[in-house]
Amino acid sequence: MLLHTFGCGGSKSSTKNNTTQTTTNAAKSETDNNKIDIAKFVGDYTVQDECNGDFGYVVKIRPGLDNSLLITGLGTFQQTVTATLIDAMQFTIVDYNNTKPGEALTIKSVGNAVRDKATGNISLEYYIADENIDTNCKANMVKQ
Repeated sequence: MLLHTFGCGGSKSSTKNNTTQTTTNAAKSETDNNKIDIAKFVGDYTVQDECNGDFGYVVKIRPGLDNSLLITGLGTFQQTVTATLIDAMQFTIVDYNNTKPGEALTIKSVGNAVRDKATGNISLEYYIADENIDTNCKANMVKQ
């Protein structure tokens, strides 16, 4: 994890009305709420999916650009979709629509995916459609 530190160390003295005041500048860590630890989402997940039946498969989540994730293998399709991080615990899939004949596929979030802080598991509801299916799915993703 990359951690940036801002501020200056040391101390500064000043004299005011014949009294001396010493001020110490403490370093500030950049672990603010606006910084999301993408690494907590990244990895391989065993997925149990309730989508036209109950089946399992593996999904890979990798870091994308600008607080995004790349998800490969959702719904057993090998396309990579992009997800936008909302905060340290949630993301939403950016609408994916491949219209190539023979490869038609649409994937969209139904609400936000939520990562369990204690286990790292992700609950995700999504819509998926191709030439054979058109349904909402619910996936429980367990980090390997």
